[in-house]
Amino acid sequence: ERLYRTGDLVRLLPDGHLEYVGRADFQVKVRGFRIELEEVEHHLQAHPRVEKAVAVVRSGAEGEKRLVAYVEAPAGDAAPTVGELRAFLQKTLPDYMIPSAIVVMERLPLTASGKVDRKALPEPEVDRQTLQSEYVAPRNPVEQALAEIWQEVLHVEQVGVRDNFFELGGDSILSIQVIARANQRGIKLAPRHIFEAPTIEELAQRAGEGVSIQAEQGVVSGEVELSPIQEWFFQQGVENPHYWHQSLLLEVKQPLQEAALRASVEAIEAHHDGLRMRFRQKDSGWTAWIEETPHPETFSLHRLGVNGKEGLQEQLQAHIAAIQRSIHIEKGPLFRVAYLDGGEAGRFLFFTIHHLVVDGVSWRILLEDFQQAYRQAAAGESIQLMPKTTSVQYWAKRLREYANDAELQSEVEFWKEMLGEGKTSLLLPDNPDGNNREGDTVTHFEELDAGLSQRILTEVPAAFQLQPQELLLAAFARAMYQWKGFTDVSVTQESHGRPDIFEEVDITRTVGWFTAMFPVRIQIPSVENLADYLKAVKETVRQVPNLGIGFGLLRYVAQHPDIAGTPLPVISFNYLGQFEQNRASEELFAVQPDIPVAERDPQNQRPFELGITASVRQGRITIAISYSQNRWHRDSISRLMELFKAQIEALTQFCLTTEEVGYTASDFSDVDLDEESIEGILDELGEDFDDE
Repeated sequence: ERLYRTGDLVRLLPDGHLEYVGRADFQVKVRGFRIELEEVEHHLQAHPRVEKAVAVVRSGAEGEKRLVAYVEAPAGDAAPTVGELRAFLQKTLPDYMIPSAIVVMERLPLTASGKVDRKALPEPEVDRQTLQSEYVAPRNPVEQALAEIWQEVLHVEQVGVRDNFFELGGDSILSIQVIARANQRGIKLAPRHIFEAPTIEELAQRAGEGVSIQAEQGVVSGEVELSPIQEWFFQQGVENPHYWHQSLLLEVKQPLQEAALRASVEAIEAHHDGLRMRFRQKDSGWTAWIEETPHPETFSLHRLGVNGKEGLQEQLQAHIAAIQRSIHIEKGPLFRVAYLDGGEAGRFLFFTIHHLVVDGVSWRILLEDFQQAYRQAAAGESIQLMPKTTSVQYWAKRLREYANDAELQSEVEFWKEMLGEGKTSLLLPDNPDGNNREGDTVTHFEELDAGLSQRILTEVPAAFQLQPQELLLAAFARAMYQWKGFTDVSVTQESHGRPDIFEEVDITRTVGWFTAMFPVRIQIPSVENLADYLKAVKETVRQVPNLGIGFGLLRYVAQHPDIAGTPLPVISFNYLGQFEQNRASEELFAVQPDIPVAERDPQNQRPFELGITASVRQGRITIAISYSQNRWHRDSISRLMELFKAQIEALTQFCLTTEEVGYTASDFSDVDLDEESIEGILDELGEDFDDE
């Protein structure tokens, strides 16, 4: 008996029958949700006045993905309104599958072969004739304020109180911006209210209901509890805790205005309270607080006395090294921006921030705000940044409270299993007596070709329901087995550490170090079965609760005896995802991939034996293995990379050619099915279905 993957999409009905929905070829991911485009089309075509329907994904002005539908009415029938279609879909589809825009057309464009020409579909536009409602002006201060907010966020000139937010092009991300701005104006609303009451008339009546987001818009200062990742840092006992940064070097394409730069940097430091954090060691341990005002030395201008390109690199290195060493976690600043002006030889902006107050998500926020602030200041306008989200101070306070919550205690057994008996703790370097300092670090890079990268990023998730980070982790564990014979591989993994666990908290635009660090244990089975192995890795990764934030709380805050005493795995594994420069910034800046000076004090100890990172740039996956050259021979690490790459290729090929099905319990999180139940259903289907 064998089950073949036909690509057909079906729904299991209560009576045991299968309802054919469509094909699974057009599976997309929008706002983190997997959506079958053909299922959206199927439900639209069920409307009595819809002849044909097509669903596509389009990118907005800021690069965000939007679900857009196009419909054609039967000849001679009155076309349905967008509001009618949206109401029809809401009866059968969840909110995330409702298109953010629906375009009603007389005829859908066709190719020469008679199929819908998706490339010829027009961009959706908001036109009052396509809206279900007539214009009704705001009638009170709350409606007026909400109308102004919608106009700002949705970029439309006129909003009536009976216009539907989603018909105007709104979506879940934009709804968060609306709620933040409404709360800033004293109109207390929660994100769910827009889905329940998508017109201003209805929304105004909900004002004051539910829990509002805690987001102080004034100055936040005073004592701050340490986060779990900050506790981890101080437990490392590094030689020089002041020099452990993240940095960014931008080449400037045109001369910048010093006054506008200075104003922009000051505005950002005033706006993002976490950048003003300070840290002090006392007898009882490390403490933290936020200063009230920006540091006077955050911004600096440096004129480089060079003629042409000669000598430019040497001067850049000298200035950047001095800036790096000027950061002091107690006295400040922890945030520096320098304009390095070499005239025609080259101009650069250098950002460096102590890692204690920044992470990867924060950099995206800061660069977006910097570009906005500079453009406003250079134009002589007052600087207006996006409303603040929840402060690092409030977030840290809520985490401390959560550390003693019964829900968190239920994670203990899971984390004990993850710490387990992973044999990578026995990893023996080529030279065990060699130093493992930051100054000894060497990084081996390997860039996967574009074809393989795209197969991992787009084809494998659809074919075997396996995400890129899951495939890479599975490949690395198998490479470790080939390299050192380990059948039980443990790594210390990282996530962005911003789970949605508190109803009144929104840290989507909060700058700080939120990273969660936690162990993941992968066991290599004695009998080779790649399908079962990949499913096991996938389920292990997806069972990590709340992005792993609980492990740090149990280990460093609650200091649970079963969690706090066991060492972390000596190999770190971090999938950084996609790094693409904001298109709007390309007019002014070009990111320089290499910083000419080390970001950490060379005398500091490295926190891990090996560091594995993967990132995506310009559609290609880059793998990096960092290690101490005093402890590892280059040939050993080259061999590990060779095995790792071979396993990536082999597992990718398996996922795309196997007749096995990759579905597991985590793919059906909305229903109560365990692994055994899913296997049973698939086995039953396998008795009746064969390859078409």
